[in-house]
Amino acid sequence: MNDSNPLADPLGRHNIQYSTFCYTFQYMPGTTTYLDTPVVPVAAFAGPDQFPLDCEFIDRTPVIKAVNNVDDPTGALGDGPYIAVTPGTIYIYSMGSVPVPNPGYCNPLVTTCPTGSDTTNSTILRDYGFGASGEVRINGILIPGVTWAADKLTVPVPAGVTTGQIMVTRGDNQKSTITGVTLTVGGTAPIVVRGPTPFVPGNPGAIQAAIDAAAPNRLITVAPGLYEELVIMHKPVKLQGWGAGSVTISAVKRPAEKLQDWRDRVRDLVTSGAVSLLPSQEVGAAGGLEPALLFNEEGSGILVLSRNRNPNQGGFGLVGGLPNARIDGLTIKGADHAGGIVANGYAHYLQISNNRLTNNLGTFGGGIRVGHAILTTEGQGGLVYQNAFNDHIKIHNNQITMNSGLDGAGGGISLYTGSDLYEVRNNFVCGNFTLGDGGGIGHMGMSNNSLITDNTIIFNASFNQGLTVHGGGILIAGGAPLNGPNSLSEGAGTVTIDANLIQGNAAEAGDGGGIRAQYVNGQDVQQFRNQPNNWYSLNLYNNMIVNNVTGLAGGGISLQDALRVRIIHDTIANNDSTATAGTAFAPNSPNQSTPQPAGIVSRANTPQLTNAIGNAAAVRPYRLNPFSNPTLANSIIWHNRSFYFFGNPNAIPPVPYALLPQPETPTYWDLGVLGTAVASSMTPQNCLLTGSGVDPAFVAEYFNGDRGQTIIDPERTTAITAAPAFDEGGNFIRLRFGPLTLTVPGITPPVFYGDYHIGGTSSALGAGNGAFVTAPYLTFDYDNQARPTVTPDIGADERP
Repeated sequence: MNDSNPLADPLGRHNIQYSTFCYTFQYMPGTTTYLDTPVVPVAAFAGPDQFPLDCEFIDRTPVIKAVNNVDDPTGALGDGPYIAVTPGTIYIYSMGSVPVPNPGYCNPLVTTCPTGSDTTNSTILRDYGFGASGEVRINGILIPGVTWAADKLTVPVPAGVTTGQIMVTRGDNQKSTITGVTLTVGGTAPIVVRGPTPFVPGNPGAIQAAIDAAAPNRLITVAPGLYEELVIMHKPVKLQGWGAGSVTISAVKRPAEKLQDWRDRVRDLVTSGAVSLLPSQEVGAAGGLEPALLFNEEGSGILVLSRNRNPNQGGFGLVGGLPNARIDGLTIKGADHAGGIVANGYAHYLQISNNRLTNNLGTFGGGIRVGHAILTTEGQGGLVYQNAFNDHIKIHNNQITMNSGLDGAGGGISLYTGSDLYEVRNNFVCGNFTLGDGGGIGHMGMSNNSLITDNTIIFNASFNQGLTVHGGGILIAGGAPLNGPNSLSEGAGTVTIDANLIQGNAAEAGDGGGIRAQYVNGQDVQQFRNQPNNWYSLNLYNNMIVNNVTGLAGGGISLQDALRVRIIHDTIANNDSTATAGTAFAPNSPNQSTPQPAGIVSRANTPQLTNAIGNAAAVRPYRLNPFSNPTLANSIIWHNRSFYFFGNPNAIPPVPYALLPQPETPTYWDLGVLGTAVASSMTPQNCLLTGSGVDPAFVAEYFNGDRGQTIIDPERTTAITAAPAFDEGGNFIRLRFGPLTLTVPGITPPVFYGDYHIGGTSSALGAGNGAFVTAPYLTFDYDNQARPTVTPDIGADERP
């Protein structure tokens, strides 16, 4: 159902917003079998094709289709992105002109379309070529002498260039590739996989056969083609596609025997000792291995397994300073149970880069999942979450769109306990959805000293009809307490979130449209009772957190049990709280909700955490302010709107349901503290707030509104639609808002709806306190421009 294979669907009817699902039923004479069709949404805001979600790169972004060391884009010749020695030559091919869903399309057969909308073209063409002569960099080194054409670059690789990222920048608009390709220089010639092989039970597919035959640290390049395999990466190899635009792994389980073949291979790897299970995954011989073993991981596009060669060190690591295991230059799609890429355990230093992950569904994460959500083991003092020993993983330059998780955290990227020192950098995370927490990126459990930086995190969503779930864009959370009602979370570890665009995300059933932080602190406070400098911290620096929506509180940011949070040099603007989640309604009052803070909300600490805080002078401020009281400085917190839901169908005449107040007369609520016994408030320092007689003078801004309006700006707004369904339990209201695209449809070159850099008349200019420009990340702004330590500009942007 909803088959994504172009050979099976030549008319292109596959809908990427919904899962592909494959199962086999018996057909017997004289019987009737009633069939359900479990095709479920895997994208945020899935639904009718009215102004659809836009998760493709904007027009005139250069996109690499393939890289080869001979002039052949088909894959029949050459080794792909590899050269034995320098100097040498590589050829880079562009995607050219590509049809994508038209974000301005409105189907007149379904609804009355607004004036100016496109009622004809459900798709439009975008230019993903290389444009006018620009520049190519390999591992950061500018390459001279490139022969330039829009569809192909001939690149002389000079002596001295080493293995690293290929990035292309167009000369006509200075746009750079987001997903590049890793070029390998030197070393043993690669194993080249050319073309898929038909599935035969008991025989590996082409990619799997190459992995099985490869020695550790070997390079495997995968030539263009559609590979319908469930790949098991059971040794440290470098799995290198020629480019995500030309190499696709489809995890569709067709035929049905493919899954049983996968189970057999996993069983053989485990029983032979080729890979190691985590301690809480050990299964006795009497109990068997399958299908219970790795049940929530079965059938992923790529399952990464490793052998624990040294105590908790794993078989993955560094060779010559570079990771001996990477997954690069591939499109991975069609998984319906475990997600696109799953790293089970002991996969230290794994690199996941330059891939496109789309249309994948997973129980505990849809796109990329590292570790495990619910595995537990016995630890000191009781149960603890299983450390998966996946340290130093780097996830960078991936396009992660329209993937879905059913539970846990993260629709696009999921990072669970034991992912210490991870880096999530330069990814395009768009349109992912989860029934759990954290639509775009979910960090759940203890993963210390980690970094999320320079990502575009847009139009992701979390929603669950029956549960309160949080975090539309990002969730940072410790695992829930395991040892009874008075126990504490292990905490989340220290995390830095720096210089990300977090825009248009929605937490429709809970807090934190942009970012939600919870259980960041717990047992660390108990262990270091009077030493707050040893508690975990959350650092939010240089982020644009704009136009996000929450069904409860904190359209921009929501905090709970997060004692040491630094919100410094962020721009938090035009976020909305709609008070449409179930807990926004008082008991027996279904017709009117309670307004909630819309910019930053801080909730009272749980009693367990409050009791863990000591009494020494060093921790007295945490006792006097029993809520997540961040260091809030040098930030723009502006025009965050608070709505409430009201209507009475039994009145005469009936009062229709709507969000109030009307957008023309908004109520702004930038900061709020909820749940404390006495009135409490945050203390902003050198911040630009609504109503202070100042203006940030953004280059361009907009308010959320009706998805179909052609221009959305603060001077002309229309309403967010809230459609109730009172026969549904719990969270019975889903929001419909827009725009769900970064740029105004139909305009070339692209024009952004929102550009939250500050203009030359901004009140933020030179109004910051340089004393806060101390952390390494704060000495540079959102655009990586140097920030002065004396009178910096307020907000994420330092105006040149």
